Amino acid sequence: MNWQHYPLIRLVIPFTLGMVGANLFICHMDQMVLFLLCCAVLAFLLFLLPQQKDSHRDGKFGVVAMALAFLIGMTLYTEKHHCIQQGVPQDTTFSQGILTFSQHQQERLHTIYRDHGIDEEAGSIVEAMTIGRKTDLSRQTRTAYAHAGVSHLLALSGFHISIIVLMIQVFFLKSVLPLRWQWVNNLFIITTLWGYALLTGLSPSLVRATTMFTILLLCQSFTRDLLSINSCALAFFVMLCIDPRYLLNIGFQLSFASVVGISLFCRRFINLSPTRNSVLFFLWGTILITLICTVFTAPLVAYHFGNIPLLSVFSNLLLTLFVYLIMCGSILWWLFLWCNPVNALLTEVLNWTADTMNHITHTMASLPFASIEWHPHALTVLLCYLLLLLFSYFITHPTPTTP
Repeated sequence: MNWQHYPLIRLVIPFTLGMVGANLFICHMDQMVLFLLCCAVLAFLLFLLPQQKDSHRDGKFGVVAMALAFLIGMTLYTEKHHCIQQGVPQDTTFSQGILTFSQHQQERLHTIYRDHGIDEEAGSIVEAMTIGRKTDLSRQTRTAYAHAGVSHLLALSGFHISIIVLMIQVFFLKSVLPLRWQWVNNLFIITTLWGYALLTGLSPSLVRATTMFTILLLCQSFTRDLLSINSCALAFFVMLCIDPRYLLNIGFQLSFASVVGISLFCRRFINLSPTRNSVLFFLWGTILITLICTVFTAPLVAYHFGNIPLLSVFSNLLLTLFVYLIMCGSILWWLFLWCNPVNALLTEVLNWTADTMNHITHTMASLPFASIEWHPHALTVLLCYLLLLLFSYFITHPTPTTP
């Protein structure tokens, strides 16, 4: 990996380490000390570095920039920590009003679902995947999805947002707008995603995923690359600047582990598809993305939950199709809400799909080898990701063969 091609990574890593250091060691350090340190480093960067070009200038600039990023990370995290500890009052009238409106809209959607026959256990699955309402999910269902390694399907998150983005791009705008109008496509998608988040309750996982895709889509408007390492690093940096507590959020960690894995490996392996048939190529891509996400999130899942779902890859591959059917079927269901015969047929299809998905999940979760216990240390998790990065390096930089 050539670090010069990924300048943001060289800043994001020390920036994150600064937040980790603040969380572990310096949560009670005086704010003024950190601020003065940042000012001193910035002054050194701007005024004290030699202006003439020499062989060491780039190296000095890089070291100082990383030190500054480290101190900024420390400052942001510590400032947020002190605000929480001291109970600094904030004007939340507007945000609370928006949240109340969103939750009211979510309950209205729930009422419409129920009045048109989507209820009971199947209805709770459909509602969880489409409007983010999980109130009616039973404990047995939640446990089964967790043991099968597919609990993320029940929470509106990056996976569901990626499906919506893909559906809009493929079925609506990709074939209509020329490439030079990519920014119009992305602007429409961003507006749609935030409207969807507003209507479905503004759950933290959905807001986080929508923010991440907003940043990635804005980057794509300029670079035409949605999942580049630099775009992911920028999204990571901006979201931590918005709220440093995201760093300790499990969903945030899993989302970016998946996105980084896809950006590192997917493009290289997608070209190894044995066929260019559109259906089989889509199936190959789905299998590849599922495998990559499973591998890259396994260390974090084991660290936070103490087990690894061994059947996670297979259960995700099986149930991903059902998620597509439920989300696409739900869109058609709402479009034909005014037409009772078509809507009634779609209601039957959605209920059957959700029941079948539920049955498969419970069956896989009941298998004796569905998961194994593993409680890795934080250093072990770090070592796992270092090995994955080394593997990525050797994949992208194969050893040259001598003639």
